[in-house]
Amino acid sequence: MSRPIKELLTKMGIKTQNETLYEEALTHSSHNAINTSGQHFDYERLEFLGDSLVGFVVGQLCYRLHPEMSEGDLSVLKSQFIRTEFEGGLGLELGLGDYVQVGPSYTADPKKSLSLMEDIFESFTGALYLDKGFDVANEFLISLYYERIKNGKIEVSENPKSELQELLQADYKQAVTYRLIDEEDHADGHYFVMGAYFENFELGEGKGKSKKEAEQNAARDALAKKAYIGLK
Repeated sequence: MSRPIKELLTKMGIKTQNETLYEEALTHSSHNAINTSGQHFDYERLEFLGDSLVGFVVGQLCYRLHPEMSEGDLSVLKSQFIRTEFEGGLGLELGLGDYVQVGPSYTADPKKSLSLMEDIFESFTGALYLDKGFDVANEFLISLYYERIKNGKIEVSENPKSELQELLQADYKQAVTYRLIDEEDHADGHYFVMGAYFENFELGEGKGKSKKEAEQNAARDALAKKAYIGLK
C-alpha cells in the first residue's frame, strides 16, 4: 500500500495546487486495471518529459564542471550519471518508492526494481517541471547532481557492451547489434571476428576465441575510437 502523495510533497517542501500531477508521476501502468475513470493515468508521458530534462541538466553540468574533457569523455561521463543504476538510486534516495501506486498484477516491491525507480525519478522530475517551471526543476536536479558530477571521473568499464549501449541510448532508442565478419584459424586456435553496428554503421571490430569475447572486444574498439561521436 503506497503512502499519500501529500506526505511526500510536504517532506520535500513542495507547495502545489496540482497534487494530481504528482500522483500521475507516481502511478504505474498496472494501476489502470483498477482505474474507474476510464482514462489512461500513469507516469509514462511524464517520464518522457523528465528523461529529456535530466539529460539536458546532466549534460550541461558535465560541460561546465569538466572543461578539461573532450567531447567523447564528456559523453562517457554523462552516461555514468543517467544510467539505470544511478537514476534508480536517486529515486530510492528520495524515498519515491514508498509512494508508487501499482495495480494487483504488479506483485513485486517497487523499491526492488531499479528500472522502475529510474522511470519514477524521471516522471517526478517531469511533474515538478510542469508544476513549478524550469528554474525549480533545474535547481532540484543540480542539488542532486552537482557534487557528484564535480567529483566524477571516467570509469573503466568491465562491460564495454553495456557501456556502448548506454552511450547511444542517451540519444537514441535503437540497440547496438553485433555481426560475424569473419572466422580465422591461427596456431593457437580458432578466432571469430565480430563487428559492432548501429543500424548499418560499423562502430568497431573485435576478435576472440568465442563470439562473446569478440563482441566485447568490438565494443571496446568502438569506445576506444569514440566512433559513437559521429552519430550525434
